[in-house]
Amino acid sequence: MLTTWDELRTGDANGPVMLTVDFEGGRAVAGFRALAKLLPQEWTVLAARPPERVPGDEEEASRALARWRDDITAGGVEVAGVLANCAGAPIAGYLAESLGGAASAPRLVLLDPAAASADVLVEAYRTALASLPAAPAEPVPAGVDLTDGLGEPLGLAVLARRLSRSYRDHAGGVAERLGVSQDLTADLARLFERYMAYLVVAGLAADRPQGRSHTLTITSSGFTLEEARDRGERIGTDVPRARLLADAGVATAISDFLVRPPIFLV
Repeated sequence: MLTTWDELRTGDANGPVMLTVDFEGGRAVAGFRALAKLLPQEWTVLAARPPERVPGDEEEASRALARWRDDITAGGVEVAGVLANCAGAPIAGYLAESLGGAASAPRLVLLDPAAASADVLVEAYRTALASLPAAPAEPVPAGVDLTDGLGEPLGLAVLARRLSRSYRDHAGGVAERLGVSQDLTADLARLFERYMAYLVVAGLAADRPQGRSHTLTITSSGFTLEEARDRGERIGTDVPRARLLADAGVATAISDFLVRPPIFLV
């Protein structure tokens, strides 16, 4: 029984299994649950379950990565493809390469791939704060130091814990001022910490050397792909980012790529 993966859709008993990596909680954007409905019926689609808390250090983040892989291996699941949206790209790359050899690695599909950097964490924090009623006026409220004692940038794990703690405090303050249940804002704080944890693990995966799994990259309208990530096959679309994973044409392109016989280059 899988413990770190959720089933988005059950396909045929002997049909292909696809892994998906994304963080869908609380965002008004189509996710892999929407895409799963458009993929061939015989496919089983699984989604990686984000960590519950921010890793304390790089070793703990590495264990989070390994748990996703080991859960699939221990369950005897044969994976045909790994799909990722946005910051999930490096996690998917790690999984695709670690779940198979050079000739048998699952194919990799990246949708609007992006890196999980400190800037991404801070922007997610600002967006989450802005969504609260009576949100702080400052982009980064006073008392949230984004550097260490020497003025150097914080590591991702330390930064994520600091932002999570600040968000929890502000959310609790909003509940108190508005006279609403602390349980509501506590749930929001837990969701935000899970997102921070996910980004930290994605950041670690991006630092790991990766080869060149058979890859398809699909981008939404106006998305700029980093040159370093421009490898394998690429499809640019005019589909808005928020609807990319709910688009029938995108689903068809993914299906065609994943079932196409491999091309061996000599």
